[in-house]
Amino acid sequence: MSLLKLIGQAYVHLSSYECKQALNVFSSLAPHHYNTGWVLTQVGRAHFELAEYQLVKYYLKSIKYKFFALNA
Repeated sequence: MSLLKLIGQAYVHLSSYECKQALNVFSSLAPHHYNTGWVLTQVGRAHFELAEYQLVKYYLKSIKYKFFALNA
C-alpha cells in the first residue's frame, strides 16, 4: 500500500476520533516515515484524544529533542 494512502487512512481515522485505529495505521509505517515530526505529532494528538496524557508528554518531548534541539 502506498505511503500517502496509509497516512490518509490514519488521518481520516483521527479526524473521526477513531484514535486506536489511527494509531494502528501510523504504527504500520516504516520507521523512517513514522519518526517524522508530522506523524509523531499526530500520534501525540491521538493519545491526547484517548486521555493518555503521559504518552502525549513522551511524544511531545521526543519531537522537541529530535527536531528542535540546538546544535552546540
